Amino acid sequence: MDALGGTVVQVAVTRLEQGTFFAEISLDTPTGRQVLDARPSDSIALAMRTHAPIYVAPDVLAEAGVLQEHQPEQDEESEIEAFSEFLDSVDPDDFRG
Repeated sequence: MDALGGTVVQVAVTRLEQGTFFAEISLDTPTGRQVLDARPSDSIALAMRTHAPIYVAPDVLAEAGVLQEHQPEQDEESEIEAFSEFLDSVDPDDFRG
């Protein structure tokens, strides 16, 4: 994003309405902080590529979050690889209820 004059600061999944997730990308630009509405799948993919933090609003997490038991045999690198594979295959329609 630096080539476009901005740096990704963070991505936030901000709300869930009728089964549709909404997200925002926060950018630092020469004219100041800019916040863009974007599809969650694109936002998360961009955050992964730019190593920006990903946040989820508490209300979204409470409604759509899934608890997963910690699997100590799975190291962090394999978790990241599995998540990257998921991002490559995810479709925005997957998030519709």
